[in-house]
Amino acid sequence: MIFSSADIRVIEHALDNGRYNEDYCVTEILSESTTFHHVKPIPCAPLPRQFGFWFHIGPGFAPLESSTYHHNLLSADNVKLLGQDGIPVFRNGWVDSTSLNYCREDLPGCQFQRTEDRLRIAVSDRVLRGKYFLGFNAGYSNYAHWLTDQLPLLWHYRQAYMDKDVGLLLPRDLPTFAQNYIAMIGIPKSAVTLIGDEVVDIDTLLFGTAFSFDAIPNSVVNLLKSFRESLTLTDLPRRKGIYISRRDTTIRTLLNEKAVCALMQQAGFDIIVPGEMSVQAQIDAFYRADIVIGCHGAGMANIIYCKPGTRVLELFPEYTVSAHFWMLASYFDLRYGAIFGTSFDQDRAFEDQAGSWDAPFVVQEDALIEYLRAADDGDPL
Repeated sequence: MIFSSADIRVIEHALDNGRYNEDYCVTEILSESTTFHHVKPIPCAPLPRQFGFWFHIGPGFAPLESSTYHHNLLSADNVKLLGQDGIPVFRNGWVDSTSLNYCREDLPGCQFQRTEDRLRIAVSDRVLRGKYFLGFNAGYSNYAHWLTDQLPLLWHYRQAYMDKDVGLLLPRDLPTFAQNYIAMIGIPKSAVTLIGDEVVDIDTLLFGTAFSFDAIPNSVVNLLKSFRESLTLTDLPRRKGIYISRRDTTIRTLLNEKAVCALMQQAGFDIIVPGEMSVQAQIDAFYRADIVIGCHGAGMANIIYCKPGTRVLELFPEYTVSAHFWMLASYFDLRYGAIFGTSFDQDRAFEDQAGSWDAPFVVQEDALIEYLRAADDGDPL
């Protein structure tokens, strides 16, 4: 790969703070930052010193009230787009730090080299004339990131921009589930320009501001609900519950899952592996379930398809928890709870969260039995 001599500055949260706005403008205010009220998680007994969310130390489930991110659609001229990471480089030679989230600099297709607060970028490969809508970020291959980061903006593009001679930019290596969602949204192939491992110069780019999993803007949820309302959800017989297995992955594995699955089946639950199912099958499974139990992972994002009042129980590793699905459950009027397991060989967990985040763990089966017994008794979980 040939790198240019460009010296690109990495600026921390420039777009959030309204800095360097001579290079971009706000096209739409999708939602302002607001106060958000979580449902009280029951059960919930986090450790005294627990990771609250990615690379932050604190009680992940302490505050029942928090603030959401604002969410804007921005426009910038004369932008360079860095490959399938979807990173905009602005005309005065800078990138916003949030656009580097989820990037994999170790992969051969990466179009930049990073040194502290600078990037060296690859030489431009082609030019796109006209106006384009950025429909992805570097997290597009993760199902949960796709549902909360990409799907809402793509639905907004379909409703507000597709018929206005604005092209849609998507990564060349879209996973099958993402292709299925594009078809469900109703975006034709003729509207899409695929971005490969290349640097592309673009006349005008429309793109959304980044946000964190733990502070999802109202606009994202409203767009998700609008998309859901567009679907034909079959009112099939209800299921008592589903248990989401992670047997298709080697990270964050539940070491006593065999025993947990036996317990779930004895209680009348179906065992599902979302990564082995079609998108429609995943939607149907969550829509029909009265109770959803699963380890923290991308498949839990499907709770957006659950009916209001559905019970959701999330199983966490010991050292790292995330409020993402708790927040989604609160937005979608679900009854949420969490059980925290035990991880092993994580003596440096507070210094090396990346290792503990994906560590295997066990959960107490007695805690699951107690939860299921309470659900059967009709306790207000």
